[in-house]
Amino acid sequence: MGKSSRIREFSRMKYQGDTHDRHFKPPTIGVAVRVQPVDRPPFDAKMETGAETGILLKPGVSVQVEFDAADNDDVRLIDDLPAILARNPQLMKQG
Repeated sequence: MGKSSRIREFSRMKYQGDTHDRHFKPPTIGVAVRVQPVDRPPFDAKMETGAETGILLKPGVSVQVEFDAADNDDVRLIDDLPAILARNPQLMKQG
């Protein structure tokens, strides 16, 4: 299955959390990231993100995150899929 097929599959409604099953949680994955704040040295962390965006997070991909300055382990992705693709043209299929 190609990357675009996986993105379409994960974007389908069954993965959006809008189901009749109140106990359903969309799939997430843990991703190792290097956070590069403007006002302090870079640090490595691990964050949980939705599987639909997590499959795009490979070495060299740049994304926007939020983090707790007091707890480097509290890192959250704030980019959505279109923003990740716009910031990282290398993710787009060359045709």
